[in-house]
Amino acid sequence: MRRTVEMTDGGVYENLGLAPLRPGRSPAHTAHAHDLDCVIAVDAGRGRSPKPTSALTPFRLARSFDITYNRTQDASRTQLNAATEHGQLRGFVHAYLAMRDERLPVPLDDLVRRAV
Repeated sequence: MRRTVEMTDGGVYENLGLAPLRPGRSPAHTAHAHDLDCVIAVDAGRGRSPKPTSALTPFRLARSFDITYNRTQDASRTQLNAATEHGQLRGFVHAYLAMRDERLPVPLDDLVRRAV
């Protein structure tokens, strides 16, 4: 049996690089259309740290970008979860490596602590 592994990396706007892996992309519109049955996404992103608030324009612009960035990442994951629920994918796994240690749902004895 022949198996294919497609790998992608994100960029600035869509960090996970999940767009080329979404089912239903038409090869008539992009060379990045793949017929996959499972997607495994490993997210070693910067995490979601609290940001200082300020009324100054540079801080507000930075915060606006952060909100847009986070929503884009959430939307990509939501689309792949929905594709799994609707049978377009057999499975979707999202390994999020940037979670804060104190928020882990299960304590791990041999956890290598995340540097803050």
